[in-house]
Amino acid sequence: MSTAPQPQPDAATQRVLGVQRSAVLETLGFYAAALAIDALVLGGDRYVSLHPHPFFLFTLLIAAHYGTGAGVMSVLLGTLLAFLGNLPPRDPLHDQSVYLLQVAGRPVLWFACAVILGELRTRRERALEDAQRNLATAQADVEALRFANASLELSNQRMHAKAAGQVETTVSLIEAAKAIETRETRSVFASVDPLVQRLLAPNAYSIYLRSAKGLE
Repeated sequence: MSTAPQPQPDAATQRVLGVQRSAVLETLGFYAAALAIDALVLGGDRYVSLHPHPFFLFTLLIAAHYGTGAGVMSVLLGTLLAFLGNLPPRDPLHDQSVYLLQVAGRPVLWFACAVILGELRTRRERALEDAQRNLATAQADVEALRFANASLELSNQRMHAKAAGQVETTVSLIEAAKAIETRETRSVFASVDPLVQRLLAPNAYSIYLRSAKGLE
């Protein structure tokens, strides 16, 4: 027995190590293009002399668009590509702690900004999901109320029809009773016939009145 092929998720929904595949592809493509431009045009210093660093600007963009995971991935990859084997020279006037602070300052700033923007993006996505979930619940409630209202209207119509039939039957009984009191054959038949037809719907029937002469 053959089964229908399952739809394949696109690159925006597939994940690599918890990060959207599209974010991974975009990050790798950007860094490859940036390093190629730096090596061919700018002398190969990996943009260390630029402020703000292009890798930092890209990290902000990717974190704001894809969230914390993509931003942290961009920070790690950008830090390695920008500073691994490419640390700035140490100023002889500064001690070791000042130099380490200068070296680690930019990666720490990148990481902090990526986390902040990523969390803002993640919070917005969660708020949107909650709003969509609440909207779906509200729509389901509206449909349930609409169905209940339709059922109530149908029951109300049936009750009105039943009440109207009961009123007509009661009126017919009263008219038949008055006709019987008059002892007039035509009047009795005219009043009783609609009542019998409505209640019993017989194919044929007979009506006898008892009088002083007997049954008529």
